[in-house]
Amino acid sequence: MNIFKSVTSPSSMVLSINGKDNEKIITVLTALTSLVENAPSLFVRNDKSRRTQSTIKFVFDTVILGRDDGLSSTEKKTSKNSSDVDNAGSLTQSPESAVSSKASRSRSIDVLSLPCQRLCAAIDFISSHIRSTIRCKKLTATTFDSAITFFPSKEHISSVFQVLISVLKESGQPPSNRDRSTCKGVKELAAIRKCAAINLLRLCDRSLGLDDQFLSYQMWGILSSVFTDNDADVRGNNETNLLSLYCLNLALTYPSHRFSCCPG
Repeated sequence: MNIFKSVTSPSSMVLSINGKDNEKIITVLTALTSLVENAPSLFVRNDKSRRTQSTIKFVFDTVILGRDDGLSSTEKKTSKNSSDVDNAGSLTQSPESAVSSKASRSRSIDVLSLPCQRLCAAIDFISSHIRSTIRCKKLTATTFDSAITFFPSKEHISSVFQVLISVLKESGQPPSNRDRSTCKGVKELAAIRKCAAINLLRLCDRSLGLDDQFLSYQMWGILSSVFTDNDADVRGNNETNLLSLYCLNLALTYPSHRFSCCPG
């Protein structure tokens, strides 16, 4: 499929180009999420396993955890040189330009930064990949197909649970030190908490059978704290109220002693 090849190509899997954030990465991550939700079989076929592996590694290790900047050695040199030029130019910035830049920053103060949007889009994809491919596995369990055998490992699923719980435990702080310097506003931390909570709750869908394996009592206590979050949008607003719906779903399916961890 051309779309699959396009969004998983090496040229799409970069965070920055010539020292500037790659704004297209959010579109790529959003497209990947839509693709895995609507055509999960593309991500579990043996003939696409290498491409899928590299995509998952990039999104989880590079975008979410910040273990690599997604640049080649050549691009790193170019990025450093470009940054040096930009820094030199800023020293001779005219007063008019300085006023313009300040006004621009003021206008965008309520807009989530690109790293924040990127992290949330990456979490959406990683969560959707696990959920969609597990459902695909269950659907194909009765019909053996040697071409469809590549599914998320228990180690990977466990790591995703741990990372999302860590985000909630640290009040929305990004897992990556690279993103912590830019994702530190109240609105951004709230957006990251909400994204992590919603995707954890989606992974706890009883039909997936993941919660009993990967969500400990202590983790459930941390997750339940979002229902008393200081930010109303994290708790669940009147427009979507997603968290309340998931809470009701969990309340009907979880053993009652798990709710002894819930605040209030």
